[in-house]
Amino acid sequence: MFKRLAMILPFFSLLLVVGCGVSDEAITEAEAHLEDLKSRGVPEDELSRPTVFLYQARESSRTGNSRDAKQAYDSALYHIEKAQNLYDEQIATLMPTINSNLEKVNEAREELSGMQVRKIDSTIAIIDSFINIEWLLQANNVAVELKESLPQLKEDEERASELSSRVPGVWRSQQRTTSRQHREVNALEEKFFSFFRDGRAKLVEQKKGQSGPYLKEDWKFESEGTYELAGDTIFLFISRFASIKQDFERIHNVDGEPVWKSEPAPTYDSTITDGSQDRFILWEDLEDDFTRIRRL
Repeated sequence: MFKRLAMILPFFSLLLVVGCGVSDEAITEAEAHLEDLKSRGVPEDELSRPTVFLYQARESSRTGNSRDAKQAYDSALYHIEKAQNLYDEQIATLMPTINSNLEKVNEAREELSGMQVRKIDSTIAIIDSFINIEWLLQANNVAVELKESLPQLKEDEERASELSSRVPGVWRSQQRTTSRQHREVNALEEKFFSFFRDGRAKLVEQKKGQSGPYLKEDWKFESEGTYELAGDTIFLFISRFASIKQDFERIHNVDGEPVWKSEPAPTYDSTITDGSQDRFILWEDLEDDFTRIRRL
């Protein structure tokens, strides 16, 4: 059972006065309490008035108007206490609501797979993290959004199931670079997606030829990993990225004459663990921009 949240800053610690005014320390503590309530998801309209009163208290204190500072400070405390009470009342009933929503989510999860389950699990992890630090308003908001997304996740599951038999294969796109002004410019860039039926994926990107008046390129990159579908989107989770070759030539001025000079870049083969090379492509773009050259 969720235990009642204790106030971060007891009000007796806020009653720090100087003469008929109020100390900077008291105002700072009240501001900290206000920020804590804001971070816990208390609505802005409940916090706007104490925010204004604390600003007035600080300004009045700065200008030596101790009476107005104390009045504004007292008003701020009154509204902070109201906001705190509202928060305490809400969280007393939130855990049963959160659990009810999560129960519905977990029931729906049993009928889903792949990326749809990934989304549910990652969102539940966020909810659990909020619960662990007793941010129940945020946990409830996320749980409500997750429950409301279930119809869309079901649609995504159906669409992914429909496309699962159409995606496997080797897909190629080609783009040639030419120039009317520079007839020597002629380079071909190609991209190959290989989607295997067991969930493996491979991506090859390469370019060769003169791509500009002063540049020749000959490079090739290979990526390997797995893929999954979420609705119309194919997600690639890359676990290996290799630079097979990176050969460049550029024109340099040597004694007033243009001379091509080789400028190779290093090759490498890297294991990827941080998701930095993950990709995605829409099914529509795959169909429009690529040609399946082989079925797998």
